[in-house]
Amino acid sequence: MIKKLIANTAAKLGVKLSNITLVNGEHVGCIDASLLHVSDGRHHIYTLIYHSELDDLNNGKCCTNLSLKIWSVLTRLEDF
Repeated sequence: MIKKLIANTAAKLGVKLSNITLVNGEHVGCIDASLLHVSDGRHHIYTLIYHSELDDLNNGKCCTNLSLKIWSVLTRLEDF
């Protein structure tokens, strides 16, 4: 569901993405988080996403913090 949200937001901003990956943070030592990797083919941005934010998104609750993180990632890609 997060990939769809990111893709839709990127389309609204006119950012063309080549890769969206959500990596389980337990593999890199993050107990309650995952790493979001977004790429436009040339540049790569990573950000930390908490499982509670993903749970809120999946349950249809308010996800303002997650939306801000996604917006931040996409605008950083635009700035390159």
